[in-house]
Amino acid sequence: MINKKEYNINLIGYNRPDSFKSTLYNLSNTFYPNGIIINLIIHLDYCDEEMLKKHLHILEQLVWPYGDITLNSNSYNKGLRTQIESVIDNSSDEWIIMFEDDLELSPLWFKYFLQTMETIQRLDISHVLGVSFYSYLISEVTYQNFTVINPESYLMNIAASWGFAINKKEWITYRNATNYKNVDLPKRIKKWGDNSWKKELIRYMIFDNKYYVFPPRSYSSPSGTSGTNVRSNKNLFVTPITTYVDRGNIDTNNVYSVTGYKIVNIRLQGNMVSAEIDLYADLNYSTLEYVLSPIKSKIKYSISDSDRTYLESLGISLYLHSSVEYFQIKRKSKYKSHRHKFRYYTFYDVLSTLVRW
Repeated sequence: MINKKEYNINLIGYNRPDSFKSTLYNLSNTFYPNGIIINLIIHLDYCDEEMLKKHLHILEQLVWPYGDITLNSNSYNKGLRTQIESVIDNSSDEWIIMFEDDLELSPLWFKYFLQTMETIQRLDISHVLGVSFYSYLISEVTYQNFTVINPESYLMNIAASWGFAINKKEWITYRNATNYKNVDLPKRIKKWGDNSWKKELIRYMIFDNKYYVFPPRSYSSPSGTSGTNVRSNKNLFVTPITTYVDRGNIDTNNVYSVTGYKIVNIRLQGNMVSAEIDLYADLNYSTLEYVLSPIKSKIKYSISDSDRTYLESLGISLYLHSSVEYFQIKRKSKYKSHRHKFRYYTFYDVLSTLVRW
């Protein structure tokens, strides 16, 4: 795909001509390298004759010298989930690029995409399902601040919807899979409506350890306009748009769970283990052997400098006593293990017990 000379951009629209016009303007002002054909495929949902005329009027004013424009429209309400899933199902592209019509975009998003594609192929990262153009400041799952220590792209066990590219081969595997259906989702995702196309995809990603690549800064952002799955807290996830293009480097050791917390490596009883952090008891399922939840007692441990910095950013106090490192979680948690299908283990329990699911 590194030498590919033609790409398709899918724009999903609703009966919102003003938002459509804004996102279309962003796409037309994107930096596209010379010699590459960029086709724009527009999919309009719930667009009656009058609304269609408004969208066509906007398209008549569009300057698009990059390739062809195709318009698909239906007058009935097909629904966001059905619309997106059908577009991906019917696409023959190796990577399907998709935007909804309520997004603000950086003119550098496509350059970031090309550089990220090159990195994925060069590093042969097989567990990447998609690439996000959006970068979190607030976790969708916990509504807590999202912290990234390393200023490079990172992997996260969650699907992106505010501007993304998805791998068709991985998508087909997901669509044909059935063994993930019993995976329990984090509490907030579980409350998402049936019209959320990424709810089931996230369930599959958790089960099969699939990831999206996220940039260290956002190349896209929701505009704050109300949409199918955004009716409350609609400005919570609006982020600044970057004017700086990243090199597309991916730190494959910088991995985040679905809750938005970094998966850390800790040496316990002489063994290095990967652990998922759950400060607020949001998880109902994990494929990792250890889930680290709040504690009251101090536990001896060993950890890398980068993970130490990250834990400190979460409010975990680290200090030395008689040349031995200890940690203690200071913040008050909502930890209530009896409400979940599997038992949560504190750091103290982890020292002597192997948790299996």
